[in-house]
Amino acid sequence: MICYRNIRIALFTFALGVAVVGFLNWATQVESIVSVDLPQASFSILEVAVAPPLSGIEEVGHGCGGRNRYGAETAITGYRLGDFSRMVSLYSEGYDTKLGAVKEIHQRVRDASFVLEDSGVMGQKRLSRRIVLSTVELDKETIDIIRYEGGDGIEVISAKNLKDALEFEKWYEAKSNRPSVSR
Repeated sequence: MICYRNIRIALFTFALGVAVVGFLNWATQVESIVSVDLPQASFSILEVAVAPPLSGIEEVGHGCGGRNRYGAETAITGYRLGDFSRMVSLYSEGYDTKLGAVKEIHQRVRDASFVLEDSGVMGQKRLSRRIVLSTVELDKETIDIIRYEGGDGIEVISAKNLKDALEFEKWYEAKSNRPSVSR
């Protein structure tokens, strides 16, 4: 008799468990389907534009810690000239040795489409060099002014056109109280 009673209890427990699971599934479906008729939303956008000053040069961002395609440790600062349609970047690139910086300069000259200006070949007496390069990729021109002063790093001013690059270079030299690299 004990065995028959245990089988009855087990069957009853199983049937009750199946019923509870089925009931819970049905209850969650019934409760989760709620029909709501929401009104049509309408909104308007209030746009407030603050005009930036349209003259002068202003720093807009700075990043550092990466390496460029030539292997130099690079820091970049972005500047805007006048409005935000004219942007210039200043790259400061450093190497462990002077030789690394000189190799990058030679590689940049080889990669350029045109050399617009070169202050001359570096030698024992000449420690600084300024090179203006034009590179055309995908029908877009980039002007780079490379400034080298004999150490283990270079500065590169990069802009979309020569006028912006030269304007920034002049401002940067005045701002940093540096003598201009020989032209």
